[in-house]
Amino acid sequence: MLIKFSASRQTDTTQRWKVHLQPPSGAHLPTKIEFSRRKFDPGIVFGSVDAEILASYNLRPLIASHYNLEAASAQKVQALIGRKETQARDVFDLAFLFERGAKGSAIKLDKENLAKACEVALSVSFDQYQSQVVAYLPPEYQDYYGTGKAWDTLQGNVIRVLEKI
Repeated sequence: MLIKFSASRQTDTTQRWKVHLQPPSGAHLPTKIEFSRRKFDPGIVFGSVDAEILASYNLRPLIASHYNLEAASAQKVQALIGRKETQARDVFDLAFLFERGAKGSAIKLDKENLAKACEVALSVSFDQYQSQVVAYLPPEYQDYYGTGKAWDTLQGNVIRVLEKI
């Protein structure tokens, strides 16, 4: 159920809202909805939203434009090396994308920037990860992902894929 939303923020390329959802489980879920006005770049697909995601919000089937795994992973690596302040969510998101099957084929970086991506990914501390990622996960995932072992595994998986590119 939608319980609160912000006024639309618009730019020439995007329109976005911050919304607060409350699924039947009772957990309060702040999220964002963003619509892009950009042209369709390679890697954009038009397809259904994952049924598990829809079910968690008690939503009906939805079809939308979104990035495929390879394009999303390439964007995440660019974010990882391009941000002024490193975000643990970039490493977490990359681990998720690689786990879902992304191979990194759309990541077009030279060896120096790939090494920088590995270095940045390794620089994220467990404390940063806990405060920036684990604290925002649904409670049923916090125990699993909230351990040092889980973080080491996620970081290691990201590094292994990046080193193979």
